[in-house]
Amino acid sequence: MRNVAFLIIHTKKYEKFNNEEIRSNRGSVNIPLMLMINRWDGKIGFPGGNINENETIKDGLLREVREEIGLTLVPNQISKIEEFTFQDKKVHLFVIQTDHDSMKEIIRNSTYCDSFLKENQGCFAVQMTDFNDESTRFQTVGFTDFLKNSNFAGSGQIEVEIFTRYLF
Repeated sequence: MRNVAFLIIHTKKYEKFNNEEIRSNRGSVNIPLMLMINRWDGKIGFPGGNINENETIKDGLLREVREEIGLTLVPNQISKIEEFTFQDKKVHLFVIQTDHDSMKEIIRNSTYCDSFLKENQGCFAVQMTDFNDESTRFQTVGFTDFLKNSNFAGSGQIEVEIFTRYLF
């Protein structure tokens, strides 16, 4: 069985809204974000991929993350949250928490890595909540529609569901 590993980079909360109406009516709004990548095949997923036979799971994941989004980490910065079988693969799911400014920097810096516009078509942050506030005109379905309508790669939707249970 082939080993694959993926890293979920996330924030606990996102407080910097561009919408002045939300800030004035509610103050800050705590919405966790997670980073995903647009892949070469038009699907979305988390940074990561195949682990080579001569690598540990963590070392292989860190190599994949460095190759795909240009982020260099060390093994003790990431934590394993789940391991499961999907088709012919053993999937290892890891997380790392960051802050909002670092998330923006990771997204921006991912455009400078070698795989940009090859394997990685770009990174984006997903808000992990449904937000509907009758006191403002800012109303959206949000995360529920994202889960329902996104074109996930491989076990990507399962990975998001596992992470959602982990975070909440």
